[in-house]
Amino acid sequence: MKINIRLQVQAPLPTIWSIITDYDHFVDNITGITDVIILERPPLSSDGTESPSLLGLKWTEVRIMFGTEAKETMWVTECVPHKYYCTKAESNGAVYLSKMYVEDEEGVNYVGMEFEGEPLTMCGKFMMWAVGWMFVRQMEEVVRGDLEDVKRVAEGKIKAEEGGGGGDGLSQVEGEGG
Repeated sequence: MKINIRLQVQAPLPTIWSIITDYDHFVDNITGITDVIILERPPLSSDGTESPSLLGLKWTEVRIMFGTEAKETMWVTECVPHKYYCTKAESNGAVYLSKMYVEDEEGVNYVGMEFEGEPLTMCGKFMMWAVGWMFVRQMEEVVRGDLEDVKRVAEGKIKAEEGGGGGDGLSQVEGEGG
């Protein structure tokens, strides 16, 4: 199962990147996430400041899936700062890989996510065969919802900086065109 969704965002790439890497505020910015527990943080740079790389970051994310609370522990496996980062999670007989990215295509900025789930056990393979289509549809909705939240928050920050209100994008969502 593979999913790749990206959305155009009317905000600079550094603004978008800062939102998709701000794990301390995911609960505030991503409506589908109900809790984030940071388990390990990336090591500090040699000068004692926060590293631009997310390597070493590990967290448990809590969200509602299929009407019930789901907790997944994820960790960053690869990161090119201000471009993309990849994560891995293992749960319920499957491995889940995702890639969050920002990109500029001919002056248009995008945020996107690639997601792949691969069953490892016989039970996991059977479940994917039997109900995988429901899981794919649910994951597409989750990914799209998360990206819409990133778009809303990023565009809200730009609007606030320009004096148009909106703050972090949570208090005012005007002019969204999909």
